[in-house]
Amino acid sequence: MASLDELDLRFRQYNAKYRIVTALHLKELQEEIEDLNQSGKININIYNNYLHRFQFKRPKENRNAQSVIIIAIPQRISIASFQLNDKKIKVVIPPTYIYRKSRKHCIDVLSKVFDNNSEISIAVLPLKLLAAHSGLGRYGRNNICYIDKMGSFARLEAFYIEYQFDRDNWQDKEMLQQCKGCYRCVKNCPTKCIKNDDFVIDAGRCITYFNETEGDFPKELNPKAHNALVGCMKCQVVCPVNHSFLKEKTIVETFTKEETDLILSNEPKASTHLTRKLKQLDMDEYQTVLARNLKALIKS
Repeated sequence: MASLDELDLRFRQYNAKYRIVTALHLKELQEEIEDLNQSGKININIYNNYLHRFQFKRPKENRNAQSVIIIAIPQRISIASFQLNDKKIKVVIPPTYIYRKSRKHCIDVLSKVFDNNSEISIAVLPLKLLAAHSGLGRYGRNNICYIDKMGSFARLEAFYIEYQFDRDNWQDKEMLQQCKGCYRCVKNCPTKCIKNDDFVIDAGRCITYFNETEGDFPKELNPKAHNALVGCMKCQVVCPVNHSFLKEKTIVETFTKEETDLILSNEPKASTHLTRKLKQLDMDEYQTVLARNLKALIKS
Protein backbone atom coordinates (compact mmCIF):
# COMPACT_ATOMS: atom_id res chain seq x y z
CA MET A 1 0.00 0.00 0.00
CA ALA A 2 1.41 3.38 -1.02
CA SER A 3 2.23 5.74 1.81
CA LEU A 4 1.88 9.52 1.53
CA ASP A 5 4.53 9.79 4.24
CA GLU A 6 6.92 7.84 2.02
CA LEU A 7 6.09 10.07 -0.95
CA ASP A 8 6.80 13.10 1.22
CA LEU A 9 10.12 11.67 2.34
CA ARG A 10 11.35 10.65 -1.09
CA PHE A 11 10.34 13.87 -2.84
CA ARG A 12 11.91 15.88 -0.04
CA GLN A 13 15.37 14.67 -1.09
CA TYR A 14 14.89 16.69 -4.30
CA ASN A 15 13.24 19.61 -2.45
CA ALA A 16 10.16 18.79 -4.51
CA LYS A 17 6.51 19.40 -3.69
CA TYR A 18 3.49 17.50 -4.98
CA ARG A 19 -0.29 17.38 -4.95
CA ILE A 20 -2.83 14.71 -5.87
CA VAL A 21 -6.08 15.07 -7.78
CA THR A 22 -8.44 12.35 -8.96
CA ALA A 23 -8.59 11.58 -12.66
CA LEU A 24 -12.27 12.57 -12.59
CA HIS A 25 -11.19 16.21 -12.97
CA LEU A 26 -9.76 15.70 -16.45
CA LYS A 27 -12.98 16.84 -18.09
CA GLU A 28 -12.98 20.05 -16.03
CA LEU A 29 -9.46 20.83 -17.21
CA GLN A 30 -10.47 20.25 -20.81
CA GLU A 31 -13.57 22.42 -20.51
CA GLU A 32 -11.56 25.28 -19.02
CA ILE A 33 -9.05 25.22 -21.88
CA GLU A 34 -11.82 25.02 -24.47
CA ASP A 35 -13.71 27.89 -22.85
CA LEU A 36 -10.60 30.07 -23.05
CA ASN A 37 -10.14 29.09 -26.67
CA GLN A 38 -13.77 29.77 -27.58
CA SER A 39 -13.67 33.16 -25.86
CA GLY A 40 -10.75 34.18 -28.07
CA LYS A 41 -8.35 34.63 -25.14
CA ILE A 42 -5.98 32.00 -26.52
CA ASN A 43 -3.99 32.93 -29.61
CA ILE A 44 -4.87 30.55 -32.45
CA ASN A 45 -1.19 29.82 -33.16
CA ILE A 46 -0.59 28.95 -29.53
CA TYR A 47 -3.59 26.64 -29.53
CA ASN A 48 -2.56 24.89 -32.74
CA ASN A 49 1.12 24.55 -31.83
CA TYR A 50 0.82 23.68 -28.16
CA LEU A 51 -2.58 23.27 -26.55
CA HIS A 52 -4.12 20.86 -29.03
CA ARG A 53 -1.54 18.28 -27.92
CA PHE A 54 -3.06 17.92 -24.47
CA GLN A 55 -4.63 14.53 -23.81
CA PHE A 56 -7.58 14.73 -21.43
CA LYS A 57 -8.32 11.01 -21.46
CA ARG A 58 -6.43 8.35 -19.60
CA PRO A 59 -3.71 6.88 -21.86
CA LYS A 60 -4.28 3.48 -23.49
CA GLU A 61 -1.54 1.90 -21.41
CA ASN A 62 -3.13 3.14 -18.19
CA ARG A 63 -6.90 3.05 -18.66
CA ASN A 64 -7.38 2.25 -14.97
CA ALA A 65 -5.57 5.34 -13.70
CA GLN A 66 -7.38 6.74 -10.68
CA SER A 67 -5.14 9.63 -9.72
CA VAL A 68 -2.91 12.33 -11.17
CA ILE A 69 0.17 13.45 -9.25
CA ILE A 70 1.47 16.92 -10.10
CA ILE A 71 5.06 17.60 -8.96
CA ALA A 72 7.23 20.72 -8.78
CA ILE A 73 11.03 20.42 -8.61
CA PRO A 74 13.11 23.59 -8.08
CA GLN A 75 15.47 24.52 -10.90
CA ARG A 76 18.13 27.17 -11.25
CA ILE A 77 18.85 29.54 -14.10
CA SER A 78 21.33 27.69 -16.31
CA ILE A 79 24.27 29.28 -18.10
CA ALA A 80 25.84 27.86 -21.26
CA SER A 81 29.18 29.26 -22.45
CA PHE A 82 29.95 29.59 -26.17
CA GLN A 83 33.38 30.35 -27.64
CA LEU A 84 33.11 32.86 -30.47
CA ASN A 85 36.56 33.54 -31.93
CA ASP A 86 38.47 35.02 -28.99
CA LYS A 87 35.40 35.80 -26.90
CA LYS A 88 33.34 33.74 -24.50
CA ILE A 89 29.63 34.44 -24.58
CA LYS A 90 27.53 33.33 -21.63
CA VAL A 91 23.93 32.57 -22.53
CA VAL A 92 20.92 31.97 -20.28
CA ILE A 93 18.77 28.85 -20.46
CA PRO A 94 15.71 29.56 -18.28
CA PRO A 95 14.55 27.15 -15.57
CA THR A 96 12.23 24.32 -16.73
CA TYR A 97 13.89 23.79 -20.12
CA ILE A 98 16.41 21.24 -18.86
CA TYR A 99 13.89 18.67 -17.76
CA ARG A 100 14.89 15.02 -18.35
CA LYS A 101 16.82 14.70 -15.09
CA SER A 102 13.91 16.11 -13.08
CA ARG A 103 11.47 13.80 -14.84
CA LYS A 104 13.70 10.81 -14.08
CA HIS A 105 13.79 11.78 -10.40
CA CYS A 106 9.98 11.82 -10.36
CA ILE A 107 9.67 8.44 -12.07
CA ASP A 108 12.28 6.93 -9.72
CA VAL A 109 10.38 8.14 -6.66
CA LEU A 110 7.00 6.91 -7.90
CA SER A 111 8.42 3.54 -8.97
CA LYS A 112 9.95 2.96 -5.54
CA VAL A 113 6.89 4.04 -3.60
CA PHE A 114 4.51 1.97 -5.69
CA ASP A 115 6.98 -0.90 -6.00
CA ASN A 116 6.25 -1.24 -9.73
CA ASN A 117 2.84 -2.72 -8.89
CA SER A 118 0.95 0.30 -10.17
CA GLU A 119 1.07 1.53 -13.75
CA ILE A 120 2.74 4.94 -13.99
CA SER A 121 2.55 7.06 -17.13
CA ILE A 122 3.28 10.68 -18.08
CA ALA A 123 0.24 12.95 -18.10
CA VAL A 124 0.19 15.28 -21.12
CA LEU A 125 -1.94 17.99 -19.53
CA PRO A 126 -1.90 21.78 -19.03
CA LEU A 127 0.50 21.58 -16.10
CA LYS A 128 0.28 25.21 -14.95
CA LEU A 129 -3.50 24.98 -14.81
CA LEU A 130 -3.36 21.61 -13.06
CA ALA A 131 -0.84 22.93 -10.53
CA ALA A 132 -3.07 25.93 -9.80
CA HIS A 133 -6.17 23.76 -9.35
CA SER A 134 -4.29 21.38 -7.06
CA GLY A 135 -3.08 24.17 -4.79
CA LEU A 136 0.53 23.37 -5.68
CA GLY A 137 1.00 26.71 -7.40
CA ARG A 138 -0.61 30.06 -8.09
CA TYR A 139 -0.75 32.16 -11.23
CA GLY A 140 1.22 35.36 -11.57
CA ARG A 141 0.09 38.30 -13.68
CA ASN A 142 2.51 37.02 -16.33
CA ASN A 143 0.52 33.76 -16.56
CA ILE A 144 3.45 31.80 -15.13
CA CYS A 145 2.92 29.35 -12.28
CA TYR A 146 4.59 30.19 -8.96
CA ILE A 147 5.43 27.59 -6.32
CA ASP A 148 5.93 28.43 -2.67
CA LYS A 149 9.67 28.72 -1.87
CA MET A 150 10.56 28.16 -5.55
CA GLY A 151 9.05 31.16 -7.27
CA SER A 152 8.62 30.54 -10.97
CA PHE A 153 11.88 28.58 -11.07
CA ALA A 154 10.33 25.12 -10.91
CA ARG A 155 9.83 22.27 -13.34
CA LEU A 156 6.32 20.79 -13.34
CA GLU A 157 5.73 17.11 -14.09
CA ALA A 158 2.51 15.09 -13.88
CA PHE A 159 1.83 11.36 -13.90
CA TYR A 160 -1.15 9.04 -14.01
CA ILE A 161 -1.24 6.44 -11.22
CA GLU A 162 -3.54 3.43 -10.93
CA TYR A 163 -3.60 3.87 -7.17
CA GLN A 164 -6.69 5.44 -5.58
CA PHE A 165 -5.67 7.91 -2.87
CA ASP A 166 -7.90 9.10 -0.07
CA ARG A 167 -6.81 12.64 -0.89
CA ASP A 168 -8.05 14.97 -3.62
CA ASN A 169 -6.42 18.42 -3.61
CA TRP A 170 -8.62 19.88 -6.35
CA GLN A 171 -9.65 23.48 -5.65
CA ASP A 172 -10.35 26.79 -7.35
CA LYS A 173 -7.21 28.30 -8.84
CA GLU A 174 -5.71 31.31 -7.13
CA MET A 175 -3.57 34.25 -8.13
CA LEU A 176 -0.48 35.54 -6.34
CA GLN A 177 -1.36 38.07 -3.69
CA GLN A 178 1.88 39.89 -4.48
CA CYS A 179 0.55 40.73 -7.95
CA LYS A 180 -2.01 43.14 -6.54
CA GLY A 181 -0.79 46.62 -7.34
CA CYS A 182 2.43 45.30 -8.92
CA TYR A 183 2.98 45.77 -12.65
CA ARG A 184 6.73 45.24 -12.97
CA CYS A 185 6.35 42.33 -15.39
CA VAL A 186 3.94 44.39 -17.52
CA LYS A 187 6.42 47.26 -17.76
CA ASN A 188 9.42 45.01 -18.48
CA CYS A 189 7.80 42.91 -21.19
CA PRO A 190 9.44 43.90 -24.52
CA THR A 191 6.42 42.90 -26.62
CA LYS A 192 3.74 44.17 -24.20
CA CYS A 193 1.99 40.80 -24.23
CA ILE A 194 1.23 40.96 -20.47
CA LYS A 195 -1.97 42.80 -19.63
CA ASN A 196 -2.83 45.12 -16.75
CA ASP A 197 -6.31 43.73 -16.21
CA ASP A 198 -6.16 40.05 -17.26
CA PHE A 199 -3.95 37.18 -16.13
CA VAL A 200 -4.24 35.53 -19.57
CA ILE A 201 -1.44 37.02 -21.66
CA ASP A 202 -1.27 37.42 -25.42
CA ALA A 203 1.10 34.45 -25.70
CA GLY A 204 1.29 34.72 -29.48
CA ARG A 205 3.35 37.90 -29.01
CA CYS A 206 5.60 36.49 -26.28
CA ILE A 207 9.33 36.13 -27.00
CA THR A 208 9.11 32.59 -25.65
CA TYR A 209 6.78 31.70 -28.53
CA PHE A 210 9.06 33.37 -31.09
CA ASN A 211 12.13 31.61 -29.66
CA GLU A 212 10.51 28.18 -29.93
CA THR A 213 9.00 28.65 -33.39
CA GLU A 214 10.87 28.38 -36.68
CA GLY A 215 11.06 31.30 -39.08
CA ASP A 216 12.19 34.91 -38.94
CA PHE A 217 11.61 37.00 -35.86
CA PRO A 218 8.96 39.70 -36.29
CA LYS A 219 10.48 42.87 -37.77
CA GLU A 220 8.96 44.96 -35.00
CA LEU A 221 10.79 42.95 -32.30
CA ASN A 222 13.56 45.05 -30.77
CA PRO A 223 16.86 43.12 -31.26
CA LYS A 224 17.90 44.10 -27.72
CA ALA A 225 14.92 42.18 -26.34
CA HIS A 226 16.64 38.82 -26.89
CA ASN A 227 17.84 37.47 -23.54
CA ALA A 228 17.85 33.65 -23.55
CA LEU A 229 18.77 30.76 -25.82
CA VAL A 230 15.15 29.61 -25.65
CA GLY A 231 12.21 31.09 -23.79
CA CYS A 232 12.41 34.49 -22.12
CA MET A 233 13.32 35.78 -18.66
CA LYS A 234 12.18 39.41 -18.91
CA CYS A 235 9.07 39.11 -16.74
CA GLN A 236 10.66 36.70 -14.26
CA VAL A 237 13.84 38.63 -13.44
CA VAL A 238 11.91 41.73 -12.29
CA CYS A 239 9.35 39.79 -10.25
CA PRO A 240 9.78 40.45 -6.51
CA VAL A 241 8.72 36.86 -5.74
CA ASN A 242 11.78 35.60 -7.64
CA HIS A 243 14.25 38.02 -6.07
CA SER A 244 15.92 35.50 -3.75
CA PHE A 245 16.36 32.92 -6.52
CA LEU A 246 18.06 35.08 -9.16
CA LYS A 247 21.59 34.50 -7.83
CA GLU A 248 21.21 30.72 -7.95
CA LYS A 249 22.75 30.14 -11.37
CA THR A 250 24.74 27.18 -12.57
CA ILE A 251 27.04 26.74 -15.56
CA VAL A 252 25.74 23.64 -17.29
CA GLU A 253 27.90 23.38 -20.40
CA THR A 254 30.79 24.93 -22.32
CA PHE A 255 30.94 24.81 -26.09
CA THR A 256 34.23 25.06 -27.98
CA LYS A 257 34.78 27.37 -30.95
CA GLU A 258 34.30 24.43 -33.32
CA GLU A 259 31.06 23.44 -31.62
CA THR A 260 29.82 27.03 -31.57
CA ASP A 261 30.58 27.34 -35.29
CA LEU A 262 28.62 24.18 -36.03
CA ILE A 263 25.60 25.49 -34.13
CA LEU A 264 25.78 28.86 -35.88
CA SER A 265 26.05 27.05 -39.21
CA ASN A 266 22.96 25.04 -38.28
CA GLU A 267 24.95 21.82 -38.51
CA PRO A 268 25.06 20.46 -34.92
CA LYS A 269 24.40 16.92 -36.13
CA ALA A 270 27.78 16.96 -37.87
CA SER A 271 29.37 16.21 -34.50
CA THR A 272 28.26 13.24 -32.41
CA HIS A 273 29.85 14.77 -29.33
CA LEU A 274 28.01 18.06 -29.86
CA THR A 275 24.73 16.26 -30.44
CA ARG A 276 25.24 14.43 -27.14
CA LYS A 277 25.96 17.68 -25.29
CA LEU A 278 22.82 19.32 -26.66
CA LYS A 279 20.75 16.30 -25.68
CA GLN A 280 22.06 16.45 -22.12
CA LEU A 281 20.73 20.02 -21.99
CA ASP A 282 17.45 18.97 -23.65
CA MET A 283 18.30 21.46 -26.38
CA ASP A 284 18.14 18.71 -29.03
CA GLU A 285 14.42 19.50 -29.22
CA TYR A 286 15.24 23.04 -30.37
CA GLN A 287 18.00 22.32 -32.91
CA THR A 288 16.05 23.97 -35.73
CA VAL A 289 16.05 27.35 -33.93
CA LEU A 290 19.34 27.31 -32.02
CA ALA A 291 21.41 28.94 -34.79
CA ARG A 292 18.91 31.78 -35.24
CA ASN A 293 18.50 32.34 -31.48
CA LEU A 294 22.22 32.30 -30.74
CA LYS A 295 22.93 34.76 -33.58
CA ALA A 296 20.26 37.09 -32.16
CA LEU A 297 21.85 36.94 -28.71
CA ILE A 298 25.29 37.67 -30.14
CA LYS A 299 23.95 40.74 -31.94
CA SER A 300 22.11 41.95 -28.85
